[in-house]
Amino acid sequence: FLLDYPMAFACMGLTALFVELNVWSKRPKLQFMMGGVVAFSARFLMHFLSGIFAFGIFAPEGTPVAVYSLGYQTVYLIPDMLICLVVAFFLFSSKSFVRSVKQVRTV
Repeated sequence: FLLDYPMAFACMGLTALFVELNVWSKRPKLQFMMGGVVAFSARFLMHFLSGIFAFGIFAPEGTPVAVYSLGYQTVYLIPDMLICLVVAFFLFSSKSFVRSVKQVRTV
């Protein structure tokens, strides 16, 4: 339970990692995209481990638990990441959105 929900979704906070490190500060779109990839990778790892430890009993007979978990997580987490990054790309293409984000960060 802890790996699958609290820890996995807490990893999404890593999205702001590149902003806090002031990496690519002139390119907020790139900052968010790289942070998103890192966050989704960490989330993937949490769900993958949870699949091995908690849900391995559901693996079909003869299928290694790690392979089952990897396949299951890949089917929905990769599309989830791609959808989020595409939406973020369009949001960060808006100058008013970027301006709003910068205002919130300075408060």
